[in-house]
Amino acid sequence: MIDIAFGDAIEPGVQETDLPVLLDFPAPKLRSYPRETVIAEKFQAMVALGLANSRLKDFYDVWVLIRSYKFDDDALARAIKATFTCRKTEIPTALPDAFTAAFTEDAGKKDQWAAFTKQVAVDPAR
Repeated sequence: MIDIAFGDAIEPGVQETDLPVLLDFPAPKLRSYPRETVIAEKFQAMVALGLANSRLKDFYDVWVLIRSYKFDDDALARAIKATFTCRKTEIPTALPDAFTAAFTEDAGKKDQWAAFTKQVAVDPAR
């Protein structure tokens, strides 16, 4: 999947990514967000949307990323700070609503999660 975005904070900076190819041609290169920024943006949405969050795929995406790649804690912290600053969201000092029992035990969220997980490979290959 490719998302196109403008005006976001990109920390630790834009990187170049080779797209996979099916034929014997050189891989196209795209400028892309670093994984730290992807996690930061998804986390910011979780915080900003709180209990109203219906973007459950973001939780899965973050889980897949942290299971599939190693992250530098400082780089991830910088990405989170830059994203929250750019989006004018305060970094929470308490547990965000999206990580509370009020969210995780909500019947509607459970139904959404069950429907979502039927569509995806639940455990990513390492």
